[in-house]
Amino acid sequence: MKGAVPMARDRAWLLPVAVTSVAALLLRVIYLAESADNPFRRHLGLDLEVYDRWAREIAGGGGLGEAPFTQAPFFP
Repeated sequence: MKGAVPMARDRAWLLPVAVTSVAALLLRVIYLAESADNPFRRHLGLDLEVYDRWAREIAGGGGLGEAPFTQAPFFP
């Protein structure tokens, strides 16, 4: 039975990681449910609208577009 102790010790990190992950997921779901009526989530503004339109064009098979980029790559 000496071999069983190190194996249990190796998995000691699993429970805290699982509990933390479930708690984080639960908090995110609660936040998203409570903020569903927030007007800032429904209306995109400024750069967000441009990125959303561009992403929809790419997802629709439009490629990366005809014009050159208007912003630097990975622009925040």
